[in-house]
Amino acid sequence: MHTDAYAARPHGNRDAPTTSHMPLDGSVKLTDGGDVAADLVISGGGVAVKYNVSLSEKAVKLQFRPTDRGRGELAARLLKLTGVNAEVKRRGDGDGWYVRASTVVLAAAREELRKALAVIIKTALARGLVDAGKAERWVEKLEGGEVAWEGKKFKVGLVRGALEVSWLLCGAVSEAALRKEVGGIKLVSPPR
Repeated sequence: MHTDAYAARPHGNRDAPTTSHMPLDGSVKLTDGGDVAADLVISGGGVAVKYNVSLSEKAVKLQFRPTDRGRGELAARLLKLTGVNAEVKRRGDGDGWYVRASTVVLAAAREELRKALAVIIKTALARGLVDAGKAERWVEKLEGGEVAWEGKKFKVGLVRGALEVSWLLCGAVSEAALRKEVGGIKLVSPPR
């Protein structure tokens, strides 16, 4: 299968996963639902998984929807090797499985994956398939990377000579769940 020119192995490691997107001469397209979609292949250890990338109204999403759990576990493991915290979950209708990650988690991934996603977004923008302001924000977030821990975004800085770690809840994570996970660290809720 021919892949586009983008394929990178981090730090020269033969066994590290590679990301490559399919040729962009038609794979970045508008779906019937109005989202932009493209394919992205991640391979490593002799296996490859083709994920669907969608650019929806609010987020960049990467997903894989296998019919068997084993294939879903493989897809989740490959994503974890690229720095994406993802788990395989059963679909709501009980007919298959899915692995999904969105903008915040993807922005914390390895640079190779973030660059491949940025190329897809830039291609969609060049074709007029996505709003320019939205695309620029997504590309900036992906190219700059985000500091995240298991899907939670953190900002670390000095404020009046003291170290301040502020956080932002993402997705379905509750403040109580975050407090429980970090244990003895004192968390102060951000101003609302």
